[in-house]
Amino acid sequence: MDDLFTDSDTAEVHPIYAAIRDSEHLRGDKSRLETMWRRYHTYADKHFLREIKTNFIQRYWEMATTLALQNSGCLLKSEDTGPDIVIIDRDDTPLLYVECVAPTGGNGTDKIEEPDKDIFWVPHSDIILRYLSAVREKQKRYRCWLENGLIDPSLPFVIALNSRDIPMAVSDANPPRLVQAFYGIGTAYVQLDSRTLRVTGDGYTSKLTTHKRSGSEVSLGGFLTKDFEDVSAVLFACLPKNWIPDDPREEMTIAHNFMARNPLPKGWIDRASEIWYTGSRVERTTCS
Repeated sequence: MDDLFTDSDTAEVHPIYAAIRDSEHLRGDKSRLETMWRRYHTYADKHFLREIKTNFIQRYWEMATTLALQNSGCLLKSEDTGPDIVIIDRDDTPLLYVECVAPTGGNGTDKIEEPDKDIFWVPHSDIILRYLSAVREKQKRYRCWLENGLIDPSLPFVIALNSRDIPMAVSDANPPRLVQAFYGIGTAYVQLDSRTLRVTGDGYTSKLTTHKRSGSEVSLGGFLTKDFEDVSAVLFACLPKNWIPDDPREEMTIAHNFMARNPLPKGWIDRASEIWYTGSRVERTTCS
């Protein structure tokens, strides 16, 4: 087994990879990643060690998601074609597919840049657009796999989305951007009695569209329509933040698709939070 951290033969090393490799005060993170690599290396494709140097968040996320599923008792396999992760039964029969994605700030007029000032405005709508774009691209790939007979159309398909490589996405919004993007929930509000000024109610507005910088409209709330019916759920996290977690499951949230053709059972990953739509409201809980 080759080492995870080596001197790079390319100038385009991801800054987080370089910091963990070279910084004395990040020895703990380096040790945790090396332990993860020893457990994960049999699932990795032949490009993993090269690409983790330049595309650290994407490749770390594939490793972290695989091990989170393994920690929850799932049997797994990974192949060079098709989704990143296939959950199987003891007879090697597929049960569920997982595809990982870690979008960046994007390109063109909607690109999100790193701030150049200490005080800055967080472009929540632009970040939500990056979530939606990433999921749409993976849904397109899913449909290609179907056309080529690589996957079973009757099994759940989960997209594991990590927002860490999007500038300014570490701090979240209220409600969380994941909820805004896929359930169409807008800003929080309170109702006051005009005479006593006492709070008489609260909740969230509905927001079913947002706009690109060009002005073109983009639909939100795709988990309440058939826009993403191929996607059973989004497994979401923003990792790593300030350190490599011992167990990434506690940082993960599973957003269930109310309109999925193949729904994902609840309680799929131990310790992860779960969000789902009941038909009248969005609820959240944590798996034990």
